[in-house]
Formats: sequence, structure tokens, C-alpha cells
Amino acid sequence: MDAPRLEAARARIRRGQAAAAALAAAAREDPGLTRAGLTEVLRRYILEKFLLADDPPGTDELRELARQSLARSLRMAPELAALYDTSAGCSSAGSVDTKLALLLLAAQRDFRAHPDPARAVRARTVDELAGLLWASREP
Repeated sequence: MDAPRLEAARARIRRGQAAAAALAAAAREDPGLTRAGLTEVLRRYILEKFLLADDPPGTDELRELARQSLARSLRMAPELAALYDTSAGCSSAGSVDTKLALLLLAAQRDFRAHPDPARAVRARTVDELAGLLWASREP
């Protein structure tokens, strides 16, 4: 990747991270936030974190969102991302699993929630994860 494209990619990542952080901060400070509102904010947060906000996929399945994010990051078709789905570390955890684990850690930190880790890793959809965050958020 040439220098201008690399810098543009870095800038896009910084914008996505900043937008996600702003969404979480606004949600934390909103006294009228509802469970449904948290679900919508969390969806937008994930799309920003995964750099999918510019062209959101039509799914709320967490694994599929992570897979599509990985595929876009690698600039390939989502079907081909499986070819690169083994990371060097993390006890051979796949890239999608690693991306989801990092998302869970970031969401817990940014939304100041502490869901049961065993339940959080089993969340399949944005709504399920939002429910866990909602039930375990700090006062």
C-alpha cells in the first residue's frame, strides 16, 4: 500500500474509533436511554468500530459483522476471508474470534458495563449483547 493510501486508512480508523467512543459516551450520559436505545447505539458503535458505517451490512449477527469487517479490511470478498482466518497468536484463535473478543472488551470499557464473560462470548446478535450490557452497566 502506498503512503497516501496508508495514511487515508489510518485516518479512517481514527475517525471510526473516535465516532464509536463518542457514541458510547453520549449513551452513558443519557439519563433517558432505554434498552432499545442502547441496542441502536451499540449497533452504530459496532459499525464504527468495524469500519462498516459507510456501507452497513444488512445483518445484526456479531460473527457476520466481524467477518465482513475483516473482509473489507483485507479488501477481499467475505467468502475469501476464511482463507486468512487463523491468527498467529491467541492459541490459534481465528481472526473473526479475535476481532469479536476485542469488541467485547472495548464495549465493556466504553459502555461501563460488566456482563458475565461466559454469557458475553455467547451473544450472537447486537440485541443480545445490548441486553447483557444493559443489565450489567454501572449506575
